[in-house]
Amino acid sequence: MGVEIEDGIAAVNFSRQLEQVGGTARVLGILKQIGYTATAVPGVRGAWLYIEGKKVQNFSGEGVIIQEPLSRSGGAAF
Repeated sequence: MGVEIEDGIAAVNFSRQLEQVGGTARVLGILKQIGYTATAVPGVRGAWLYIEGKKVQNFSGEGVIIQEPLSRSGGAAF
């Protein structure tokens, strides 16, 4: 796990355990919480999700597409 910030966008890196969730509502809640928490840091306006160093574009078995940084206003295609 770890966080790096560049140009106001955080890269938030989690272990593979984060993907071991099921249910669309739970998955969307996790993504929204990551965006909300990351943007609580002054100067951070969004966050990309990484799993073990690899940028996530399709999250979990629910197939949620992440096309832009997660933020308080959304960020994933949900």
